[in-house]
Amino acid sequence: MDTRNKINTGKSVNEVNIHWFVVCLLRYWKWFIPSIFVFLLGGYLYARYATRIYRIESSVILKDSKRGGGGNSEMSMFESLGYMQRSGANVENEVVVLRSRDLLKNVVQKYGFYTNYIVEGRFQDTELYGNNNPKIYRSTPVRLLLDSTVLAHLGTTLKMKVERTKQGSIKVVGTYRKRPFSSEMAKLPAVVKSPAGDLLLTDGDDGTVLRRDYPLTIVANPPLWMAQRYLSRLTVELTGKNTTIVRIALKETNRSRGEAFLGDLIDFYNLDAMNDKNNASMNAVAFINRTLDGIREELLLSERLLQEYKERNLIADRKMLFEEENGFMKTLIGMDTQYQLQTLLANEVKNMGKDFRPLPASFSVLDGSLSARVAEYNSDVTKRDRLLQTATAESPAVIRLQDRLGVLLDEIKEGLSISKTVWQKQRSQYSELDNLYKSTIQQFPRVERELIELERHHQMLANLNVNLLSQKQSLELTMAVSAPTAKVSESPLAYGPVAPRKSLIYFLCLLGGFIFPFVVLALREFLSYKVSTQEEVERLTHVPVTVSLPVKKESGYVVVSERSTSPMAERFRLLRTNLQFILGKPENKVVLVTSMMSGEGKTFVATNLAMTFALQYKTVLVGLDIRRPKIGAYLGLPKKSGLLDYLTEKQPDMDKLIEHNVCGTKLDVLISGVIPPNPNELLIKSTLDTMFKELRARYDFIIVDSSPIGSVSDSFSLSRISDASLFVLRKNVSLKASLRLVNEIEQEKRLQNVNLVLNAFDDGKMGPYGYGYGYGYGYSSEEI
Repeated sequence: MDTRNKINTGKSVNEVNIHWFVVCLLRYWKWFIPSIFVFLLGGYLYARYATRIYRIESSVILKDSKRGGGGNSEMSMFESLGYMQRSGANVENEVVVLRSRDLLKNVVQKYGFYTNYIVEGRFQDTELYGNNNPKIYRSTPVRLLLDSTVLAHLGTTLKMKVERTKQGSIKVVGTYRKRPFSSEMAKLPAVVKSPAGDLLLTDGDDGTVLRRDYPLTIVANPPLWMAQRYLSRLTVELTGKNTTIVRIALKETNRSRGEAFLGDLIDFYNLDAMNDKNNASMNAVAFINRTLDGIREELLLSERLLQEYKERNLIADRKMLFEEENGFMKTLIGMDTQYQLQTLLANEVKNMGKDFRPLPASFSVLDGSLSARVAEYNSDVTKRDRLLQTATAESPAVIRLQDRLGVLLDEIKEGLSISKTVWQKQRSQYSELDNLYKSTIQQFPRVERELIELERHHQMLANLNVNLLSQKQSLELTMAVSAPTAKVSESPLAYGPVAPRKSLIYFLCLLGGFIFPFVVLALREFLSYKVSTQEEVERLTHVPVTVSLPVKKESGYVVVSERSTSPMAERFRLLRTNLQFILGKPENKVVLVTSMMSGEGKTFVATNLAMTFALQYKTVLVGLDIRRPKIGAYLGLPKKSGLLDYLTEKQPDMDKLIEHNVCGTKLDVLISGVIPPNPNELLIKSTLDTMFKELRARYDFIIVDSSPIGSVSDSFSLSRISDASLFVLRKNVSLKASLRLVNEIEQEKRLQNVNLVLNAFDDGKMGPYGYGYGYGYGYSSEEI
């Protein structure tokens, strides 16, 4: 027999189906109304007093040479047609930088976003920023200033309460790391001593005065904490694949503060980016300044020597000799100037070591390949410095850049060495020409020749000074006109509030108010291991319920009599009628009454059912609960021998064992008698079959009170002599596990024609249709 058939005929004890939900909804409808009301009230209070969250959005255009820079080129044409994919590495990197924790920390620390000013209310606190709540304060009446030393050592939240006393002074009470501190001052500004360090309190910006009725709570968090909070609420994303427009969104509880934060974030990002761009130029300017200082000193010395020489030799007004040599002399001066510049650059490279700094790349004395190497080196230095802002020196990316910078420096050194070799070769050639020239002018006066040498050296220094000044001016002009990396296309603007969403809250509260009673009922049922309602029985088993008996209010065990019209008696009459339908044929007359365990009312049901049949039919009640017999005590019969004597053949005459006309009715009773040592063996003897064959011939109905099947197997042995079986369940006594056993018994046909009798399941009140039929049709007892 497969599992599906088992499920069709019996349900799991813990199963919850649609019928259960419908019954709960109809039976406990009064629970749902207050539940829904309470949930909706809670939702209203939450929506009313919850902190509102606004969405602040802004968009910026990031400059990227790899995007949108070649609109008329063939490459951009192919990119626009989709045949080539553009490289967006620069923009994606900038998006990461905009969301970097270090950048946010610097913004928080520079613009004071680590401090919150709160006015505590009865139900809701009000946070001050700008003039968002003029009814309380137009602006923050007191400001807290922390120097960089205190901020650097601020390890947890610093909280203080600032209030004005009756005397007009200002009192401060606060805690830091669970260590209290307090101070009182006559006026502001004032310094407050705290475990975190010295705190400076100042007046507000526009003269707002602290009031007694609105004390101010100041909360200062470590900048890194606040940066982490802003990072969790900040989103930065590109608006499209082939665009450099970036949308920045922030969720903030204060609209003004959110707009200010986004604006400051963009400004600080631009400032940081421009500092990165100008870093190489600034290093080049510093290098030129150091070089100019030495050249100026040497130039002054050369001018002084030239002046002294002219004064000493009386040639101050003499014109320059040999004007025809100007072209040749200019060439030599240019070569010497080039050599000096290359020498300075070579010294700078030689003294650099592992401290990679940008090199001046704009010197005209460098050839094309060497100038490209210097530019590539400066670009990698900038990338490394930028990467160190978000990574450590041990990062693989930083190490790779360090190695590449070392290779580039070696290449630059080699290029300078080659350039020096070329210069020496050219200088040697010009030196030969110079020697030839000197040999031709040896006839000239020595003074004129020495004057030419001094003037040549002085002119070289002057040209070198002018060249460096020109380079410096060009670099400073580049830094002065440097444009920001991010251009604001949409200024920060607050939308919302985006939370709490009232419609969603009310929907969830309505749904929660409807589901909560089901949850309570389900938990109650899950935690309850005993049967409590008829609906529960019908839900957990398909075995038909024959009748539901009310709670017994009469005294005594016998509640049925010829003239009794009590609800209990009427229910037993209904049980008798239903059993007649169940038994059907006249030859079917043996009804077996059992239960799961003692105390469920099995003997009570068997006794009164037999009394009910005896009102009209000749009936016998047989006590086959031979382990704990109770029929004699229930009916007040004397203790004597019973059917066990017949089964053991001690008394072959069964008439002597039967008690006739009990309680003045047609009921005969055959009690079990003395408890034997081997009851189960007696029940499987053929003598029992013979006895019931004789009883069937004498009586119209035979009611058998058997042992509980949850304790012993005696009742299963009696299945062969019975035509129908009544399984008794008692409210708040019978276990839900009993229904699983009933399902198995009914499925496996271990008892004949199993039906249920529910004991003490209602109060016996009669509805418009009486007591209800079982066996699959009629009225439900819950309608009573």
